[in-house]
Amino acid sequence: MRILVVGAGALGGFVGAGLTRAGEDVTLITENPAQASLLNEAGLSITRVGQDEVTVPVHVVTSAEGLAPFDLVFIAVKTYQTEEALQPVLQATHDRTLFLTMQNGFGNAECISALVGAERVLCGITYHSIQHTGPNRIHFRAGTKPIQIAPHAGKITPEIEAIGKLLTGAGLPTD
Repeated sequence: MRILVVGAGALGGFVGAGLTRAGEDVTLITENPAQASLLNEAGLSITRVGQDEVTVPVHVVTSAEGLAPFDLVFIAVKTYQTEEALQPVLQATHDRTLFLTMQNGFGNAECISALVGAERVLCGITYHSIQHTGPNRIHFRAGTKPIQIAPHAGKITPEIEAIGKLLTGAGLPTD
C-alpha cells in the first residue's frame, strides 16, 4: 500500500516513521523545504519513555507533482490548513484512495468529504501524546487506549480493517 502523510509534524512524523519502520511505502509531504531537507538527510529521531532513541530514515517531499497515486492519505495538519494542504495532493490519488484524519478540532471530516466524497473519508482518534523536542526530534508517550478508526459515512469494509491492521503492525494498536 502506498501511503502519503500530509504534514511532517509530531503526529504525521510519528505515524510516517512507524509505517516506514514496518516496511510500508511511505512518503511525507510538507510545504517547508528546510524541514524536508533535514528529515531526508538526518531522519526522524524518536524517544519513548523507558526506551532508547531511534532514528528512522524518512522520505519527505514538498510537492505531490509527478508522484504515482497513493492508496491512503493520512492527514496530520492543523484544522485551518486542511483544504489548502489537501488540494495539491489530490493529483497523486486515485478514485479508491482513502483519506484518514486524526486531526484535532471540528469539521475536518466534512472538509475532506467536500473534496473527495464522504465514502472515502476515515475518522480516527488517538490517545497518544506526541511532541516536538527539536527540529527532527519527537517524544512519544503511549496512550491509554488503542487508536480508533471508523468510516465517516458507510460501513466498515475489508479495506478499512486492513488499515487498522497496518497501523497495528507499525506499533500503533488500532481498533
